[in-house]
Amino acid sequence: MKFGADTLPTLQAELEANPVLIPQDAPIDPAKYIVGPGDKFLLKIWGGYQLEETLPVLPAGEIILPDYGSVKLAGLSLKAAKDTINQKINRLYKEIEMSFSLVEVRSLRVHLLGDVRYPGLYTLFPTNRLTDLLKISGGTTPSGDLSSILLIEGKDTTRLNLYDYYQNGTLSANPYLREGLIVYVPPLEPTSDRVYLLSSVSKGYIRLFKNENLWDFLRRTRAVTRSEQFQSIAVKREGETLLMESPEQLYDFTLSDSDSIIVSTIADSVYVVGGVNIPGAYPYIPGMSITEYLSLAGGPTSSGSIKRVSVIRGDKKLNTDEAGYLQAGDIIKVKDNTLTVIKRYTSVISPIASIILTAYAIGLFGGN
Repeated sequence: MKFGADTLPTLQAELEANPVLIPQDAPIDPAKYIVGPGDKFLLKIWGGYQLEETLPVLPAGEIILPDYGSVKLAGLSLKAAKDTINQKINRLYKEIEMSFSLVEVRSLRVHLLGDVRYPGLYTLFPTNRLTDLLKISGGTTPSGDLSSILLIEGKDTTRLNLYDYYQNGTLSANPYLREGLIVYVPPLEPTSDRVYLLSSVSKGYIRLFKNENLWDFLRRTRAVTRSEQFQSIAVKREGETLLMESPEQLYDFTLSDSDSIIVSTIADSVYVVGGVNIPGAYPYIPGMSITEYLSLAGGPTSSGSIKRVSVIRGDKKLNTDEAGYLQAGDIIKVKDNTLTVIKRYTSVISPIASIILTAYAIGLFGGN
C-alpha cells in the first residue's frame, strides 16, 4: 500500500476491521507473554474424565472454567496462567491428564504519536514488535528521531534507540507491543548534530552521532542496503561537493554537522521532489506523463500545489508545457501553495532544492 494525503481515514478503518497479520518472529515465551482479554485457550482433559473446550478470556479478564466457575487470568504470564488452571483442574478431577494451550492471541491497540507520517491508534498483536507498528503506519517524518523513541505505559517511560536494533540486532531495542502502550517519536533536538540525506529511499534530516563515519551512517540508516543499485555517493560540505570514489573513503570520511549526503541509486530514473507524499526516484518509462509520475509519488501533500509544478532538465527549469515528453534524469518539482510559502518563508526548501540541483550537476542522477 502506498500512502497519500487522503489515505489515513481508509487506512485506519481497514486496520480497525482487519488487524494486520504479521508472522511471529519467534515462539511465544511463556514466562514473558502476558495474558489478556481476547486470548483463547483450548482445555483438554482425558483419562477418568473427558472434556475438550475452547475458553476465551472475557473482557473482565477471567475465563469460565467448566464445573468450577470464574478464574481470573488477565495480567498473569502464560506460564502462571497454565499453572493456575492446572491447580484448579487437579482439585476437581482425579486420575486425569490435561493440557491447557494458548490457541489464539488477542488483538491490542497501541497509540503512535509524534513525528510520524500517520499518528493515531493502531490495532496489532502482542507478537508484533515496534518496527511492525512503524512499518504499517507509514514510518516517521524526515525529522523523527529514531534514536530517542519513548514508550509510555502509565507512569513508566522507557527511552530506546531503534538504531541499536537496525545496526546491531539488539532485540531489546525493538520490543514487543503491549496493550495501551503509547509510542512517541520525538523530533530532532534543535541542538542535535544532523545531516541531510537525499536518496531514492530517504529524504530529510537525520541525527548524526559523535565521530560517525560515512559508512556507519549509511549502514545505520539503511540508505545503501535498501537501495536497488546504488551508483555513487557524494557529500556536500560548505559549498564544496566531495565525491566518494572508493569504499575506503566511506570508512575514512567522518561526517560533520550540516553535511548533505547524496546517494545516487538508479541511473534511468525520474525524480519527484517537493510537496508530494512519497518523494524519490521512479523508473523512467518512455511516454509516462508528469501526472502519472505525480500519482506514483502519492500526489501532492496538503501544502503542495498541482498548479506549481516544474521540470528541471540539466541546467534548465521548464514549466510543464515546455517540458513535453519526460526524459531520464528529469526532476519533477512540486512547489508549495501560496499560503504555505507565506507561512514557511524561512523553511529549508531552498537548501534542499540546491542539494538536488548540485547532485544532478555532478552527474549523480544519471543525466547526460
